[in-house]
Order: sequence, then C-alpha cells, then structure tokens
Amino acid sequence: MASHVCHLFRRCPFLQRHKGASVESLIPLCKLCPVASRSPGTFSPQGAQLASDTQLPADDTASSFTVSSAGPGGSSLDGEAANKQLQQFHHQLQQQQLPHRQQLPKDFYSQLADCRIAELHAEGRYRVFANLRRSVGNYPSAFLHDPEGHQKHEVTLWCSNDYLGMSQHPDVMHASKAAIDLSGVGSGGTRNISGSNVYHTELEAELANWHEKESALLFTSGFVANEAALSSLASLYPGLIFFSDESNHASMIAGMRHSRAEKQIFRHNDTQHLRQLLQQADPLRPRVIVFESIYSMDGSIAPIKGICDLAEEFNCLTYIDEVHAVGMYGHRGAGVAQHLGQSHRINLINGTLAKAVGVFGGYVAGDANLIDCIRSYAGGFIFTSSLPPSVTAAATASIKYLKHSNVERYLQQLRASELKSLLLLHDLPLLFNSSHIVPLLVGDARKCKEATDILLNEYQIYIQPINYPTVPRGSERLRITPSPLHSRDDCHKLLGALRDVWTRLNLPSGTEFIQRGLPLNRNGRELQQLLQLLQQQQHFVKQHASPDFAAPLTAATETGDSETGDSNSSVMCPFGVAAAADWKGLPGNRGMPSFVRFNQFAAEAFQERHPTWQQALGEGGPLQQLLQQQLVCTQFFFATNPTTPNATTTPPAAPKAAAAQAQGARANKIHNTQRATAVRPGALSALQCSHFWGVYAPARLSKTDANRKPLRSCQHDEVYM
Repeated sequence: MASHVCHLFRRCPFLQRHKGASVESLIPLCKLCPVASRSPGTFSPQGAQLASDTQLPADDTASSFTVSSAGPGGSSLDGEAANKQLQQFHHQLQQQQLPHRQQLPKDFYSQLADCRIAELHAEGRYRVFANLRRSVGNYPSAFLHDPEGHQKHEVTLWCSNDYLGMSQHPDVMHASKAAIDLSGVGSGGTRNISGSNVYHTELEAELANWHEKESALLFTSGFVANEAALSSLASLYPGLIFFSDESNHASMIAGMRHSRAEKQIFRHNDTQHLRQLLQQADPLRPRVIVFESIYSMDGSIAPIKGICDLAEEFNCLTYIDEVHAVGMYGHRGAGVAQHLGQSHRINLINGTLAKAVGVFGGYVAGDANLIDCIRSYAGGFIFTSSLPPSVTAAATASIKYLKHSNVERYLQQLRASELKSLLLLHDLPLLFNSSHIVPLLVGDARKCKEATDILLNEYQIYIQPINYPTVPRGSERLRITPSPLHSRDDCHKLLGALRDVWTRLNLPSGTEFIQRGLPLNRNGRELQQLLQLLQQQQHFVKQHASPDFAAPLTAATETGDSETGDSNSSVMCPFGVAAAADWKGLPGNRGMPSFVRFNQFAAEAFQERHPTWQQALGEGGPLQQLLQQQLVCTQFFFATNPTTPNATTTPPAAPKAAAAQAQGARANKIHNTQRATAVRPGALSALQCSHFWGVYAPARLSKTDANRKPLRSCQHDEVYM
C-alpha cells in the first residue's frame, strides 16, 4: 500500500502540490482526482491508516502527468458528471468511517479549485486572454499590453468578431456619442422599471424591419437572448419537445436545459435524421426545431430550406441562431435565411449586435405574439438592466447603414476567399465551408496553443486557439476571420507565418489529415481532379493569383499565342471550390446556392474559347453537377483595356455598383484607404465575382480581346441576393 500511495503522489500534480499535508485529510479529495479515483484501495480505512504512515515522495521532477492519465473525457469533473459528483460528495463522506474527520477539510474549496486549474494546464486548455487596446482608424491592428498594462507592440487581429469593422465606422461612433450627450451613459433600470427609452423602441423596430418580422426584443447579449427565449418556450407550451442540432451553441443548449423540456438531438445538418426523430415523436406534443444558420467553429451552413420543409410538414416551430450571419448575408444583410428567401418561414430568429453590427447586445425577432410572450415570461429579459442609450443608438445606426451597403460584405467575402485560396494551394488543413469563416485544423491542444504563441510573439499576429470544450478533442483549430480591412499584404504575411509554424511544429498538412480519414474535405477527389485538369492544359493555378482592386490583372501570365487569343489564363479557385466541395459531399443537402447567379451565357461563351473548361463543365466533368445546383459562382470577364501587372486601370462600374461605391466612399478613411480601395469608381464591375471562379485574361491581350467589353456586368445587387 505504501508503494501504491507513493506511485499516486509521483503521478498526480495535485497531490504533488500538497504532499506536506496529511494523506488522511486528502482522501476525500482523492475521490475527485482523475488518477487516484481509478486506483483501487485508496479510500478504504485500511488504506488511510497505511497511507498516514507512508513517507511521501519529495522529488517534484518525478511527476509525469499527461492528458492520457486523465479520466474519461480528459477530466474527472466533466460537465454534468462533475455536478453529480459534488452533490453526492457529502453523502459519500458520511458513508466513510474516517477516524478523525467528519467534515470537509478547511482548505477543500481552494484545493479543489487548484486541482481544476491544474487539469487545464496539464491538457494545454488553460485560457490566456490577450490584453489589447484597439485604436480608431487602425483596425484590424491593435496594441498588445502585458498583464501589468504596459504596451508591448502592435499586432494584427485575425480572430475578431468585428467582422466588418463597423465598431469604428464614423456613423456608428457619432450616433453613440450623440446619445451620450443627450441621455447620459446608463439606461436607468430594467425594461420594466424605468429602463425603456426611445432608443430601445427604435432599435427593436429597426430589427423587426431588417428581418421582415412583426416584432423584435432586445437582450444584453446573444447568449442571454438564446438562453432566455428558449427556456421560456417550455412555459408557453407544456409538453414541448426540442429538436436540436448536435453542433448548437452553448447558449442554446443552456436555454433548452434550463427549460427542463424534453430534448432530442439530430446529427449535424442531417435532415434525414431529423425526419426520423420527428416521425417517432408524439404528433400531439408541441415541437420546436432549434438550429444555427452558420456554425461558428467550422463555418458550415444549415440546410434551412430542408428544415423549414420538415417544420411545415410536421407542424413545428423553427428557431434559428443567426449571430454569425446577420450583417454578412442577404440583400439587406439580415442573414442566411434572408439570403435564401426563407425568412418568412422562420418563427424566431436570434441575432447579435456584437459581431458584424459592431456594437453590443442580442435580440430575437419573430411573430408579434411569440415575442410578446417572451417579453412577459423570459427571466433573462425581465430581471436585468437594459442596454444603455449609447449602445442602442450605435446599433441602430450600424443596421441602417448595413441595410443599404454591400461594399463591406463584399470586401469581407473577397478577403476570406483570397485567404482560403492561399491556404488550399499550400496544402494547409483548411476545413472547407461556404461561409466567411476560415478554420485551420491542428488536432492537438498543446500544439494549438504553441502555434498561436509563435504567431503572436514572433509575427505579431493574434489568433486565439480553439480547444475543448469549444470543439471536440482531436479537432483543435485556429479560427481565422478576415475582415474587409485586411489587405493582400496582410493575407500573404499570415500565410508565410502559418507555413513556418506548420513546419516548425511538424503539424499535419491537409493531405495528411485526409489520409487519416478525418473529414477535412468531403469531396477532395473531385477538387484535385479539377485542379489537375487545369494544370494539364497549362492553365496555371498560381499560388499568388489573388488579384486586388488596384491591379486586377496582376495574376495573369502570358504563355500562349497572343495573335489567336488562345493564351493561357491563371485561375482563382478559392471560395467557390470550397463551397462546392463542402455541399456536394453532403447527401441530400443542397444548402446555400451561390452568392451570385451562375451566368450561363458567360460560361457558354468562354467554353467556345477554352477547351479546358469544356471538359470541366461538360458531361461528366467535375463541375457539371455543381453548376447545375448553382453551388459554384462562375463569372468570366475580359478587361476593357490591356494593362500591365502594375497598372491600376479597371473596367467601368455598373450603375448600381457605382452608386453603392459612392455611398461607401463617404465612410471613414478606414473604409476607403488603400486597405479597401474597392470603393473607387470602376472597381467592382469586373471583380465582384472573382472570389468564386474567375479566370483572368493575360497581361498582354490580343487586339480582339483588348477591345472586348465584359460579357455581362454583374449588377451590384446580385452579389448578395
């Protein structure tokens, strides 16, 4: 027994820290230890007596605690199991006939807290927050400070949820300052007691109009909105059953759990499994389908139409979380449901004001009677102070702007697709998706943290590691969120830093993840087939083929016959291919169509000149079905004037695009500097589709091509319909 106790103290970091204490006093805590709890005989009275006479190991270096030595799930106190253990703890102590102790040790709480923190450190999951100070006009850069508050250096933010940089938009800041000057900084109470004001009612009306709903209700955050709204539904509908996507956010899970209603979980984005569960459920009980439009950790998009079809078939309510989509998608920026024309089929929409809107707070929008019930029953709304006037005024200004401006949304999608293209072509493990989120799989918590430390300290690039429990163990990742204010140089700097980190830490490439059978790419074979086809025909997939607005033909190369006009082209294959590969590989899931209508006329015209695309688009070609499903946007164009790689000449803008650009040009310098030159007249017409499949004519064009006008300029309002 003595050797057994010594073995425990050598292996367990918690016992190492308290080896000066009486072993007998530590026995209650050992029941909660991931090592000692699995060791037989530790808790018997005989074991306690033997242990009390045992000399404890003194060498701290003998400890070798690893993740593998933790209990099931990596932690002895995982989730609900921990709560159950703690609830039974006092009862267990009473059952133990300890000779000298009938209550918890005095330092029980402190020691147990230390144990929990030690587990996080041991598994590489301990969270460290970057101490930042953002500077107006300098986004996406910020100043990093040490824990004492001393400024260290400037860093580039690549993980911010301020997706469009609207937190520093001049209209938004002016509205916030004006509200402070008029009403002060506080709201004065709860909405029920003196805390409602004209700023709240104006914003709620704006939100309802934005989502094309009858009513909306404000909360202090998107988390609180989800938790309060979902938990209150069970009070409204006795016998309610929730049908929840397995990847739903923690706030949605908390709301359903607190409601104490029955919950059934369907596989992620699997409408067939959802159908099976609905068929098995009691048709006389009320049912709510709960899901997200964009899942933030992998960027996947829900099959909203399919879910709404099932909801109508089985007479269910629908509740969608659009926090990562509002401001980003739809003809007025109200989210993916609006983008797909499904908003009218959704009963309740949850959103946030803290991401693309750039401010703070959350809300739900829906039918007036449902919103009124939530207002009357949701404790998270009733018993908390309301949002201050400066916040609600700023959010109103931001939403009014985003309803009419597509420039920021377009630029953000362009930067995301440029970055995806670079990561894909360098075989970095990009998790394909058709949204603006760029996840890179790492697969190891310690290395994920080490990678972000190198990026921050050596490259001044800030990306927060995403580890368990945010994502499952083994799927740790970097979650990158490009903004419209990141430049091409920023993208290439990030790429270089990531390649260095992947090499130094010997992290798996995308190919290696696929070979391991991990779902990195659901349709990698067809994607590789297409890229090989293009390369065989000498259509070069250039690693740096990411044309910017200042030089749209930079990526072009001249290798063909300029007299015949059959010169080869360099190909951009970022966002559209990723979307196609993702959605094509999901059986029965047609999800989100392309952001821009597929221009069949342009495709047919281009096929006549380029046999490669005849093969790719023709019968049996790898893109044929994808194009039929409108999952890949194809917009081909020819420059109106010959140019050189350093030229800044761009084709004339379509009228609507020019009008939108003029509106965007009135924004602060952070929206029209060299970081976002797209607001310059003439920039969008030729390039607004380039972040899907765009084939760029060579720098030296034949006379015929040089005089050719674009086949058809894509109107600005088609970009995010």
